[in-house]
Amino acid sequence: MGFAEVLDQAFVMLHAGSAIHTFTMNAAASLGRHLDVRSQVRSVEAVCRMVGAGVGGGLVSRGAALQVAGLSEPPVLVDLDEPWAQRDLRICVRKGAVLSDFAVALVAHLRPGDGVVVR
Repeated sequence: MGFAEVLDQAFVMLHAGSAIHTFTMNAAASLGRHLDVRSQVRSVEAVCRMVGAGVGGGLVSRGAALQVAGLSEPPVLVDLDEPWAQRDLRICVRKGAVLSDFAVALVAHLRPGDGVVVR
């Protein structure tokens, strides 16, 4: 679904200054539109709960939405077919840093299959 298709809906957004808030406001502005922001909250869980209560639609990552516990119904997720909505994430560690066993395990979990372990 394209972003322009949902711009007539009310939105529940993460707080101003969050990456998703900045991206969506800029995306709407590039289309010459404004978002109808009904509410701004501080967590993905709050976005999902308010969307579930019918306050408006929300924009959050699929992974984050699926991890929200205790919802009466699982969220209905619709992928945005927009280049700005795709994330290319990186793992960053300080060069020469000695990582704890926990950090090594975390990096190994986040980088499955590439065989590279940062120590």
